[in-house]
Amino acid sequence: MAKKGFTPAQAVELYIGNYRFDAIRIVETKEYRMSQNHILETIGINKNWLTRLQFSLPRVYKTLIEHGLNQVTLSAEYTVKTTVTRAITWSLRDARIIWRYFDTKGNAQARRLIDALSEDSLISRFEQVWGESRTVEQRRIDDSRILDTPRPWTRLFEAEFEENLARISKLHKKHIQNGKYYWEFVYNWMTPEEKAKLGRVDARYYPGHLSVKSGRAAFIAPSFRCS
Repeated sequence: MAKKGFTPAQAVELYIGNYRFDAIRIVETKEYRMSQNHILETIGINKNWLTRLQFSLPRVYKTLIEHGLNQVTLSAEYTVKTTVTRAITWSLRDARIIWRYFDTKGNAQARRLIDALSEDSLISRFEQVWGESRTVEQRRIDDSRILDTPRPWTRLFEAEFEENLARISKLHKKHIQNGKYYWEFVYNWMTPEEKAKLGRVDARYYPGHLSVKSGRAAFIAPSFRCS
């Protein structure tokens, strides 16, 4: 039972590219909503910005109302996995209006989210008339491409692969030379956009060799030369 003053809700994790949200559904009405914290923090805005908006920035508040902001919030209580959360929530339409406003003000994260939602909606409409559908994973990969962010991390090789490879090569399983046996598969998995961003010649390491750096790890593959 939800705490007094909070509406019972359910939620699951939702990813737009690498941006994570709680996809909230009100139990009684089945309405979909988003948490105020997630709407704002994702685009780098203080989570209390909306709470104070009417009094601190009345002109901005008026502009959002003119654009259709409903301004009706709902305090909801829900559980994601095992974590109980209480949050101020907004309708999906309001979330889009807020992101659109910040998009017009030059907020890069808001622009990427609006672009991703627009293209995703168009693709979904084509899929609907053609009787096709994407998996959740494929949709997240498509979002990452639109958002210009790395694709979701996916395990390509099980731990046993590295252990067996080390046994055959007689090198430590983390030895860089073992990479030449599977680096091609990693590159085939990347999108063209990721290859362009992650692959570059860097003379600080090995002149004429391909250096690959990402937020998850840094590798140098001496066996791969740039043509």
